[in-house]
Amino acid sequence: MKDETPVDNSGIGLDSKLISMRYEEVKQKLLEKVANESIFHRDIILPNGQIADICLDVKESFLSAEGVFLTSLAILHNISDDVEAIGANIETSSSIPSTTSLLAYVRGQKIDCFYVKNQPRQVGFSKWIQGPLKQGAKICLIQDMISDSDAVVDLVRKVKEESSAQILQVIGLVDISKHAATRFFDIGINYTPIIKLKEIIDILPDSELLVQEKFHAQV
Repeated sequence: MKDETPVDNSGIGLDSKLISMRYEEVKQKLLEKVANESIFHRDIILPNGQIADICLDVKESFLSAEGVFLTSLAILHNISDDVEAIGANIETSSSIPSTTSLLAYVRGQKIDCFYVKNQPRQVGFSKWIQGPLKQGAKICLIQDMISDSDAVVDLVRKVKEESSAQILQVIGLVDISKHAATRFFDIGINYTPIIKLKEIIDILPDSELLVQEKFHAQV
């Protein structure tokens, strides 16, 4: 029997104007989402043990339907033309490599994706990397938020231990660090931050401008 359930056609569909959106517009929309949807006033314990009353949770904006699309498109606007695969820590950067790879395919590009685990699997193939990362592939690593460079440096180490991939680039979606760019430069990694802390602060409403000192204290 034919299914007579009505089809919901309310979605935006595959709009060529969307996937060809200019980078300036993509970044502005993404920046506004972060400023409006990812800042929370609640007590959190920082890595140094101090308590801050402002939390920046970028997944709140990056993992919405629109946020996933804008994030992936922003990456594709910034990624090196030579990159063959994109990867991230599976715990911290969620589905970002997968959605970026999918959008690249829709746009006529071939960029594979892979994930790096915190611990290698204890069954089957014991390895850090999950996904079709070819030996010698030219890759880009993604981190959703850069508060320091340690997490990405650890990611670089794991990838180098397990593959002969060439790490061409690291992209940080939101950079709230003070010294990450310098450290990446020192170890010879091309680093591209998409959104910086000051850009978020600059578009906050006047009533929110006092968060600047607290954000810097958090960093």
